[in-house]
Amino acid sequence: MSTKNIWYKDYFEGKKITVMGLGILGRGIADALFLLECGAELIITDLKSEEELASSVIRFKKYEAQIQWVLGKHRKKDFKNIDMVLHASSVPLKNEYLKTAKENNVPVYMSAALLVDMLRKQELNVRTIGVTGSKGKSTVTEMIKTLLYTAGKSYHLGGNIRGVATLPLVKKIKSEDVLLLELDSWQLQGFGYARISPDIAVFTNFFPDHMNYYKGSMKAYFKDKANIFRYQKEPACYVSPQAKQAIKEYGRPSDVEKVRSINLSKLPDWKYHVLGDHMKQNLVLVFQVGVKLELKESVIKKALQSFKPVEGRMQYLEQIDGVHFYNDNNSTTPESTILSLQSIRDKHPDQEIIWLAGGARKDTDYSLLGSRATRLIDHALFFRGEGTNDMVEYFPKNFSDYVRVDSMDAAFSYIARTAKKTDVVVLSPAAASFGMFTNEYDRNDQFLKAVKKFTRNK
Repeated sequence: MSTKNIWYKDYFEGKKITVMGLGILGRGIADALFLLECGAELIITDLKSEEELASSVIRFKKYEAQIQWVLGKHRKKDFKNIDMVLHASSVPLKNEYLKTAKENNVPVYMSAALLVDMLRKQELNVRTIGVTGSKGKSTVTEMIKTLLYTAGKSYHLGGNIRGVATLPLVKKIKSEDVLLLELDSWQLQGFGYARISPDIAVFTNFFPDHMNYYKGSMKAYFKDKANIFRYQKEPACYVSPQAKQAIKEYGRPSDVEKVRSINLSKLPDWKYHVLGDHMKQNLVLVFQVGVKLELKESVIKKALQSFKPVEGRMQYLEQIDGVHFYNDNNSTTPESTILSLQSIRDKHPDQEIIWLAGGARKDTDYSLLGSRATRLIDHALFFRGEGTNDMVEYFPKNFSDYVRVDSMDAAFSYIARTAKKTDVVVLSPAAASFGMFTNEYDRNDQFLKAVKKFTRNK
């Protein structure tokens, strides 16, 4: 395979790389195929069996001569005497196999950090913008995307984006482009290991999430998030008041000096299409990014005024036979769901709200949700699961207007029978999706499909 005039192939051609965690959702597959296309030799290892990964494995038929498959297990020998390990973001850096790689001086990467590291080593003039936070990062990423589009900037979107593999973006990126990355705490582990941070960053907020992964430690969770700004050459990380408080509580004494605070009162008095102070706070963060990029105020104004909530993030869908539907599928924590329900109550002060929530456990404290949510809604439908059991435990004794359902179809059957004209239905789970749904995308898609088919029984 020729590498002439294709600089990124020099990084991988002839290299022996262990890919840890192929998965079935597409990102790991696309990253591995990219490495093979560049001429790398791969050891692909995954705890899932060949049968479980059949739909993924079949896509590699063309490259079988370059692959050694190790499925249903990991082996320490596959993390020694190789050139690199590329692992899925869900694999913690304290994993015993990654520890073996480091002990043998084998570089360990995740795809987003590897891409940024490559671009910097190549000295391409590419500006990287990273967005993180317990919630709101997808919305802010979409806002910045709108900003870049409106400004006529050439940009590329990667990180924690559905259906997008980050590493192969290098094939399209050129000097003067912008790389916009939505980064969860797991992906930011990779930035910490590589000791790099995005050139410009946004830290939307910080509250308990993924506590089952972090074993209840907010400090460990924050440590990963802090990589969004820790290695910036100059302070260019814009943080919300909640994120700044977390930096003071969980960070190093010098961390506060490395970030830039925002103030909600600094948001220009323009007309926006979002609900709630938390969404306006997101607008302020993006406004500051626009200023940092030295964009004209007229461009920033046009972008922020045109922005509408994205799928699954406080997204108003439509009104069907008098019933309003909101999709807040990605609110999987009590804090974000409370904010969403408050915003919807403010928008619909005199209408009855039917709240669709619950699901799998995330080792979350639901005490505040129990008291706050029940004052904001009128009826609740809960997907069965251990998270739902935890949630209901904190409901006031005088609130009993809720039922449990076994499927999205069952939920909508109940809504069709009971909803009145002017009622508001909102999906805001405050729990994980696993169990009843394959993942959060499956829950989102099922909700959208059910809304589209909805007919109120009269």
